[in-house]
Amino acid sequence: MGNKWIGITVAGIVLTTAAVGGYSLANKSLKTTTVSTIPVSIVSATNGSLSKGQMFSGLTDTVKKVPLAPVVSSKITKVYVKVGDKVSKGQPLFAVDSAAMQQTVNQAKAGLDAARANLAQALKQQEAMNQQNQQLTQQELNAQYQAKVKAREDAIARKNANEKALQQAAVNLEQAQKKYDNARSDYEVIKNLHANGQVSEESVEQALQEMNQAERELNAAKNEYNRLKKEQAQMVIPPEPSKPGTANPQYITHPGVEAARKQVAQAENIYKQVIASTNPVVTAPISGTVEAINGGVGKMASNREVFMVLGDVQGLRVVMNVPESLIDQFQNNQKVDILIPSTETRLQGIVQTIHPVDSKTKSCLVEITLPDSKGLKVGQVAQINVLPKDAKQGIVIPIAALLTENQKKYVYIANGDKAIKKYVTITEQDIDYAIITGVNEGDKVIYKGLSLVNENVKISIK
Repeated sequence: MGNKWIGITVAGIVLTTAAVGGYSLANKSLKTTTVSTIPVSIVSATNGSLSKGQMFSGLTDTVKKVPLAPVVSSKITKVYVKVGDKVSKGQPLFAVDSAAMQQTVNQAKAGLDAARANLAQALKQQEAMNQQNQQLTQQELNAQYQAKVKAREDAIARKNANEKALQQAAVNLEQAQKKYDNARSDYEVIKNLHANGQVSEESVEQALQEMNQAERELNAAKNEYNRLKKEQAQMVIPPEPSKPGTANPQYITHPGVEAARKQVAQAENIYKQVIASTNPVVTAPISGTVEAINGGVGKMASNREVFMVLGDVQGLRVVMNVPESLIDQFQNNQKVDILIPSTETRLQGIVQTIHPVDSKTKSCLVEITLPDSKGLKVGQVAQINVLPKDAKQGIVIPIAALLTENQKKYVYIANGDKAIKKYVTITEQDIDYAIITGVNEGDKVIYKGLSLVNENVKISIK
């Protein structure tokens, strides 16, 4: 009875409000009606499982870390931030003693001057080498020219000598021919005389021998003449060589020049870095969060040790230590379910790196990447659920997001300032969460502030 009374009272209030509104519209100028906005909380629909599996604990951490140290070892004079502060790129972080900075500049300048002097010396040696090579090459060209001139002169001399020998061979051949002709004529005469009984047989034999000897001498004279004539035809006089010009030898690079250039480039780079860092105030190279400060004002900070660490909060990961006995449950590229209890955020991560076992702790550091870390902070506790192979998976949402209408389950999805109703089917559930179908991974499911939500009201996400 009390409930009914309350309902009537509320109805009366509503009707009264409407009547007053109607009077206002009838008797006064039109007024704009203000529609209230319903504050709600959402959770992203994620692919996961309700199986408990093996639970591990870890912490959210930055993926990119930037270690910072002073350019030179010096005393810290000011620290502008503290651990946990968010900083922007270029924001001052800490300051060091400037006197030590100037000393480093002087040392860098001295190193640069020495490197440049070494390069100048190497270039001087290189120039001397090339001048010497130029002289040697010119001498070689002159020697080659003289050799060609002499070779031509020798060829001309040989040809002239052969020409004289050929002329003499022609005279000898002519004389041998005449001698043979005479010997043959004498032989014919003596042979006829012998036939008539006028000379002896011995005279005939002697005339024949003289003819044969003359024939042999004729053949020898012919062979010599033909040989000299053939050689004369084959002899070629080389063309007159051109006089040598200026030598243009290949440029020689001193082996020490390249090394000296690299030393100069390195020294220049160091000097530029030192000059750029002469400002005693060290600024943030990226926007991020201060994760560590190793020291304070008045303390010495080494340029070989990290004084401050910045973390890039644009991308987060989960890190955890896993006992050696349980590390076989993880493998690279394995998907794992993650719960951030402080924000009731569920998401999936991917095992990226499994570090070697630490001999002291007998555990392994495991790094898990988070495809979507929006809304998370560095240092939040993360619960990692490693599922058994037969675990059922699907879209997981909180039980608190489920509503019932005519025995059908539905949820509201936030879309801008509107709530969209979607009917769903539960495939598995426990006390706090359910696996459903009917929504997509990444949908913004409303799970708090549902009592006043419908598709006709405006919503705002807390």
